[in-house]
Amino acid sequence: IQTLVLAITKKCGFQCAHCVEWNQLNQPERLTRHDLLNIISKFKKLGISQLQLSGGEPLSRFKDILFLLRKASQGLDIWTYTNGYALSREKCEKLRDAGLTGVIVSIDHHVAAVHDQFRGKPGAWEHAIAAVHHAREAGLGVAISCCVTREYCTLDNLQALSQMAQTHGAMFLQLMEPRAEGHFANKDVLLQPQHILTLEAFYDTMMHSPAGNNYPIITYHAYQTRRQGCLGAGREFLYVDTDGMVQSCPFCREKWFSALQEDIRPSLQALRLIGCVK
Repeated sequence: IQTLVLAITKKCGFQCAHCVEWNQLNQPERLTRHDLLNIISKFKKLGISQLQLSGGEPLSRFKDILFLLRKASQGLDIWTYTNGYALSREKCEKLRDAGLTGVIVSIDHHVAAVHDQFRGKPGAWEHAIAAVHHAREAGLGVAISCCVTREYCTLDNLQALSQMAQTHGAMFLQLMEPRAEGHFANKDVLLQPQHILTLEAFYDTMMHSPAGNNYPIITYHAYQTRRQGCLGAGREFLYVDTDGMVQSCPFCREKWFSALQEDIRPSLQALRLIGCVK
């Protein structure tokens, strides 16, 4: 396993249209900081090289993140997802000094008003952009993550998104396809063939031609999944949810086993053999 995506909190003040943790938001926390450290330590022993902190809004547990970084950051490339709303320059500096590599700021449209509507929070876009600048100024790595909906999936919009990411100094641009989970459950949101063709053509152009040389590196997991199969379920990464339960990935909602059990290796090996059920 290369990457562990660890959801550390159920807390969030946003109402994002695509939130996969919608049914868990703002419920009582199940994992203490020591539980989280226990989970991270187990996966470090298994050889992970990258840890991504997720939620909820991870920064709602800011002090616990600092604790985890100080205890477990050695030898790990650690990033945290964030909506950016509460990410100040001072917090960025504290995170950097504790061992954080970078932040993944969620920005789902290059037009502020549309992003704010998608996120259910007035002023969300302005705070997210400010967070990108605070992180860059503090010397942290910066990625922007976007859920590309059917409505947004046009070449013009994708080019504008990439330009926005470049203008504000992001190093990476992560493109995510919507899934009918969480707040999108039972909704017709999956990209259609024409949208996938547009998204993949944009990715190919930006990553494999001179046109993309001056723009952020694009990560687009679904592109690789369609060609190599899912890399979740312990092949290269997996997801531990806010209850400490191991799932194949953030979008596969079946809970396989507790990451807090004494020895996770047999259960993990069994999950690898099963693979991605979707």
